[in-house]
Amino acid sequence: VVLHHDMKRKEAIHLTFLLLFFRTNGELLFKTISAANDVGAYCNDKRPAIYYIDKKSSNGWVVHFEGGGGCYSFNDCNERWHNNPSLRNLMSPSHYPVSIYGADILSCDVCTNDAFAGFSHVLVPYCSSDGWLGSRPLTNIAFQFNYSSDADNFAFRGHVIFQAVVNELVSLHNLSNSSELVLVGTSAGGVGVLNHLPWVRARLPGSQIKAVVDSAWFIEFGGRTVSSWSQPGSGLFTDLKACADSTFDYPCCVSPSCLFHRNYLTDSLDIPIFIISSLYDSYVLRDTLNALVKDSATTVDDLLRTFNAYGALMNASILQTASANKDISVYAPSCTQHVYLATSSLWSPKDGILNATENGTYQEGNFWLKNNIRNGSWNVASISVNGTDTTLHDAIVKWYKSGGEQVVYIDDCNGPACSVTCISDVGVTPSEHLWPSAANAIVIAFLGAEILACLLIKLAMYAMAKYLLLRQRRFLQRRRVRFPAPQHKIGISCLGLTYQVEVVDGPKMAGRARHVGSSLYSCCHPRAASKVIPVTPKGATPDSGRHSTTNQSAADTPLQNHAPSGKRTILSDVNFYVNPGELTAIMGPSGCGKTTLLDVLLGKRSSGSIEGEVLVNGVMLDSVKNWFVLNSGYVRQLAVSFYSELTVRQNLLLAMTMQSQKGQSTFQILERVEQVIQETGLQGTADIIVGNENGLGISGGQVGHLRGLHSGGHWI
Repeated sequence: VVLHHDMKRKEAIHLTFLLLFFRTNGELLFKTISAANDVGAYCNDKRPAIYYIDKKSSNGWVVHFEGGGGCYSFNDCNERWHNNPSLRNLMSPSHYPVSIYGADILSCDVCTNDAFAGFSHVLVPYCSSDGWLGSRPLTNIAFQFNYSSDADNFAFRGHVIFQAVVNELVSLHNLSNSSELVLVGTSAGGVGVLNHLPWVRARLPGSQIKAVVDSAWFIEFGGRTVSSWSQPGSGLFTDLKACADSTFDYPCCVSPSCLFHRNYLTDSLDIPIFIISSLYDSYVLRDTLNALVKDSATTVDDLLRTFNAYGALMNASILQTASANKDISVYAPSCTQHVYLATSSLWSPKDGILNATENGTYQEGNFWLKNNIRNGSWNVASISVNGTDTTLHDAIVKWYKSGGEQVVYIDDCNGPACSVTCISDVGVTPSEHLWPSAANAIVIAFLGAEILACLLIKLAMYAMAKYLLLRQRRFLQRRRVRFPAPQHKIGISCLGLTYQVEVVDGPKMAGRARHVGSSLYSCCHPRAASKVIPVTPKGATPDSGRHSTTNQSAADTPLQNHAPSGKRTILSDVNFYVNPGELTAIMGPSGCGKTTLLDVLLGKRSSGSIEGEVLVNGVMLDSVKNWFVLNSGYVRQLAVSFYSELTVRQNLLLAMTMQSQKGQSTFQILERVEQVIQETGLQGTADIIVGNENGLGISGGQVGHLRGLHSGGHWI
């Protein structure tokens, strides 16, 4: 939900009422400066400026003024608006949410913000691009963007916005009754806070005021940074006296060291100030390093010397100012981080509208800088002094509870990002390392392309195989080919061969499906798991490509009790071929359908349902069946002296009785029969009719077991 400047007053009142009714603990609510139109408190796009507030019963207040760079010329401002949509949130209030959550020093969580959680919290977004210093008169209220280098499109009213927010907090929220006021400013917001401290002291004479300034210690280095504000068309259209002071060839108001050196901030203000600044602040250092990197003559040593020179100058500037002003406390880690206090959900990595404005990796050639503004950084950043680690949070709390007594924490390690607690990072890739990196990228890209090509080739081959299989099926179904002369050798193949039989309730049977009276049985369970049965020709290996695949409903154990009625699948989608002149073995466990497969291939199965194609030299079997039968031989399994009408147990009992020794009792004979059945593994087929080639019964393999028992008498 977004509050626009053109929202009707009645709608805004209703929405504010709902937000107050449903608000949760720690929320700061959206407010438009009520006197914005009267005093001209406008953002760059000439919309009324805004703030967020979470008012509590406490007399303590924390007011935070955000930062976010600035415009150094008309062209710079136009580029800032036109080329980077994320930076428009630093120039317009139109996309700010209706409420936010506080973090760090604005958090209501006493566990992470024990000193200021009970204070009233105010956050003022930055939208004027002038360091909170501009007061340029307005000539046209309507905003219409004209993208040209010298177009004067924007309002610069940061100074007016700052004063309007404080005045509204006094008149509408009783800020003048506060016992304590902590003014916080980050980056450009820190510049605004420092320049307005004399005015705030005069406006609130009865309040105990303290200031926390984060990442705003801007110094002149390499002819850049603060001197950029002196260009014509910059945002510094102001009547502040310090901005008119150009003693050091740049506006004094944008340099904290100049403000103290020129006595715009004196001890008479009685305002303790806590300065937070990285010794190698990436925002200040970036322009200088960028210019060096673009120079082809710059070496890695040149960049390192620049880093060291900048860090030494920052250290000296901060220490010199702190030694001359006892109201100044310092926290200066040897890091490149710009902004440590991300005090609201506006900086949330997930949906914060400010997350993309200052974060990310800046890279130019082989030089890179990473900045990472995030909530909770003040509990992560740490400085080690004399072996004692102190976080930024602990340092601020100690300073506040001491009443603003001076504390100085400056990192004793040398070099950018030398501390393991630094949140951001900086690096230079030597030129001699650039080619290996590029080579790695090329190799990875080549391998990726090769893998992709292989996958595409495999996909094409798979599609071609499917297409050829489809054409083969259509050809075999629609064409009749003249059979070759009898003297030619014979090759057999089958395609999608499936054989099913009808089964009705009756006695149990196993093995080959054979008719006994009106009953039909199968050794196979319905819908059992599929099997692959290799076929290995003589002189070949199982991997030679000649194989038989049977997705067969096979089970080594026969059906128990009574076989249910319905269709039973003996062979399922069998595909294989046998070349002429080769010896091929069909292998598999007993009862899996080997004999049935041979019967179907030779057309000797008159019962049941046969689907698929059986081919003889590529011609359908139906077309040459008579010729094939006359020109092929089929030797069935040998017959034995048992009765096909009896069950396995009955045959064994008869044989045992006929061959029993004199004196054996009937009980001994029955006991021996059961022992043989157990030892030979015929328990599952003991009560199944044996059958013969003209009917149903046990499988060929099981017949072999029975034949072996009949052929010798030792088992008796």
